[in-house]
Amino acid sequence: MKPEVDPLIERVALARKPGALMAAWQAAWESNGFPGSPKKHPFAVVETHYRPFVRARVFFEGVRPGKPRRRYFFAQLFPDLAQAEARLAQARLHKEPRRTTGPSSFLVPEWCAVVWELPGGPKLRIVRSFMQRKAFRRTLDRMGVDVPLDKKFQLPQLLRYVPRKRAVFRWPVPGSSEVLFIKLYEPGGDQIAVHNLNWLRERATHLSFDSPEARQHFVRRRAVFMQGLEGEVLSSQLNASAQAKVFEVGRALASLHGLEPKLERTWSSLEELGALQRAMGDVEVGMPVEASQVTELVARLAHTQSSLKLGPGVPIHGNFFGDQVLVQEARGAAPPRVGIVDWDDLTLGDGEFDVGRMIAHIRYVHWQENRTGSKLLEEALLAGYRAGGGRLDARRLDWYVAVCLLMRAKISGLRKLAPGWHELAKRTLDESARVASQL
Repeated sequence: MKPEVDPLIERVALARKPGALMAAWQAAWESNGFPGSPKKHPFAVVETHYRPFVRARVFFEGVRPGKPRRRYFFAQLFPDLAQAEARLAQARLHKEPRRTTGPSSFLVPEWCAVVWELPGGPKLRIVRSFMQRKAFRRTLDRMGVDVPLDKKFQLPQLLRYVPRKRAVFRWPVPGSSEVLFIKLYEPGGDQIAVHNLNWLRERATHLSFDSPEARQHFVRRRAVFMQGLEGEVLSSQLNASAQAKVFEVGRALASLHGLEPKLERTWSSLEELGALQRAMGDVEVGMPVEASQVTELVARLAHTQSSLKLGPGVPIHGNFFGDQVLVQEARGAAPPRVGIVDWDDLTLGDGEFDVGRMIAHIRYVHWQENRTGSKLLEEALLAGYRAGGGRLDARRLDWYVAVCLLMRAKISGLRKLAPGWHELAKRTLDESARVASQL
């Protein structure tokens, strides 16, 4: 029988305290017999991924003041110490990675955690080619990328690390103003990513937004080098004065949905319902007081889905929210320019899915940051979508809004254990229920 309060929540809080990782690294350094002591880094939490009563992941970045070199650590936290010890024993069966300054993996008993210094993390060894200068030089040479590099050139910054699955780097190219993003994929994922980006580039004249160009594809490393787009992330601009920008986002989305639907991959409301049902298991466990509300709401959405009118099927982004959109300020009489990134999930589906996901994101951001004017932004999004020739089924849109709000309770609240996550998740559940009640 599970305890009422998950001990992982307290352990994540311990791991995320300022200075906690540095202290753990120092202790591991000494206990493993390394000479001297590690250089002090102010570590920041990049990302937290929490699964109630199962495990948690915390990804850290450390930068010494005045130094370009970054250090990355990845922690897996478990419900009990025995699981952590077993995981550490498993990790040490593998060959020790080169060029870590201290222990490549170590136990933190008070967190019930195993911590790795990257690039020696679990099951994504190809990140080494992008985190060590000699290896990165060799990678660029093999790809035919001719960039003048001095001995201490700045390595790509690791933005995201998901063991066994993917990693994302950002690299300001030395000697130029260009920024490249490098994504590492699971087998086959890189092929899909390149196909999707090329598909969009071939249709660029019909689109009212910019998309990244796939500059290089390193098949052996399953790595795709992509052009960085100009502009500021939309999520940071979602205030009442951003209506003109959100209008252009709606118009840009309509231009995507207006393309001729020639895609092999598909996504439907039934598949989205299946994803919702799988995701809500964690919410029911992590929010036991609200579990019955979640169960009833999912059942209502399932019942409604069976009677939804099928859409015609249009090209959709598939993972559309504010972090995937970049907006440049308007210049003169020209409207703001929109760029959209992360096209790994480009597929054929309901246009209402993309629109509903953005509406759910706008509402969540406004609640999280106590902003006002979400209604104005939603109206601007829909007005821009209609101005771009887009058409929406109102009932299908409301269904997707309700589903995406419910998913947001997990993805942005429970999974990240963000400050005030429980109150935000509860408010999101209530809003999803309100929208669903009108279907």
